[in-house]
Amino acid sequence: MAEYQLLKEYAELGQTLGYSGEGLQKFVSELLQQERQRRTEERNEEKENLQLQLEIEKTILAATQAASTAPPSPQVAVPKPKLPGWKRRIDSLLGG
Repeated sequence: MAEYQLLKEYAELGQTLGYSGEGLQKFVSELLQQERQRRTEERNEEKENLQLQLEIEKTILAATQAASTAPPSPQVAVPKPKLPGWKRRIDSLLGG
């Protein structure tokens, strides 16, 4: 149905431009072929985009799964710095 509408519009355009007979038929055929090619390219591009999106989602899923199954990284205890003697006494007097 959509192609019939295009055919009709292209025929009207061709007639407006002065085409008739075989010239009009060739003009319309060429425009229809270009339209089919454009649609094919759009479909191919959409397929490529979907494929890329799928690959990205697979990568994210794999990274998420790897992160959730990885053993936790060891926690390193950071020792408190030793204070000089007089500071330790003051610190202990203050309740620290």
